[in-house]
Amino acid sequence: MDAANLHPWAWENGRSYWNTGHYHQAVMQAAIRINAETQAKLGRMDVSEVALFNEAFTTAEPKDGASRLRLADDDGGKTYENLHRGARAFADGLYTAIRNPGMHRPEDAAGGEEQLALEQLAAFSLLARWVDQARVETP
Repeated sequence: MDAANLHPWAWENGRSYWNTGHYHQAVMQAAIRINAETQAKLGRMDVSEVALFNEAFTTAEPKDGASRLRLADDDGGKTYENLHRGARAFADGLYTAIRNPGMHRPEDAAGGEEQLALEQLAAFSLLARWVDQARVETP
């Protein structure tokens, strides 16, 4: 797998870090960029990271100041609910298990291995793709 083929939000900000062997920092840049792009898409600067994605992918109706991201049309079936619940859980896992420890204890990840960082970037790339392709639902 080539990191340059990942979603641009997961790759562009961290490319120079990656190319100089700073793999951990490249992953942190991806997390920051995807959060910022999601905030911009939803017009939400009041929440970020886990709270942002939990609100973005909830199946609850949108309300003033809290638009939602829709990965599919609601056909009344379980798939719609599962897609959104899964996206919330996936984003929660990425920001809770990768981004937060990585930003607060970078020494634990210093000199991070390239393969692990590539896998983490790929995971963030998938989240970026979902956000980028999702439809914004407003009240």
